Amino acid sequence: MIAPFHRLNVNNRWTEEDLVNRLLVEWPVQGSKALSVQQIQGRNWGIALNPDASRQTRFTLRAPADKRSASLYWLGTRGCNDMHIRLDVKSLVGQMSVLMRSDPEIGQSLAVYFAPGRVTVQQEQNSQMKVLASAACPDIQPRIPFKAVFAVMGSQFALAVNGHG
Repeated sequence: MIAPFHRLNVNNRWTEEDLVNRLLVEWPVQGSKALSVQQIQGRNWGIALNPDASRQTRFTLRAPADKRSASLYWLGTRGCNDMHIRLDVKSLVGQMSVLMRSDPEIGQSLAVYFAPGRVTVQQEQNSQMKVLASAACPDIQPRIPFKAVFAVMGSQFALAVNGHG
């Protein structure tokens, strides 16, 4: 049985498609999924689809000309203690961060930062930032594809880039 949605704020400017997509954003992940992106009122939201879905799952995040970054919001893993995530990055320009866990109310989060030649894992605890690990990673270079695999089990975290852990 799927837990009920906590609360969904509905905007009266949403189209029917926006509402359906926003509900898909909130749908809790169960089993293997492929992440896709959908724009809802100008914001990129992640939608979990079945891996064999006919819908296109590849997407590109590009910062608009007047901004320094682009973001993708995905709530599907909220409440999941254990997860295995694979990222296939076709081309990295600049830096990329993945916020793995976040609870702003108590000031806790776990994020992974990818930059040319480096990977950093950073934790926020009691609103204090701390670098847990930072390592050279020659596999991450501008415009060169790489794969990153994350495994989170409770408080344990593992990361591999192109098969190197």
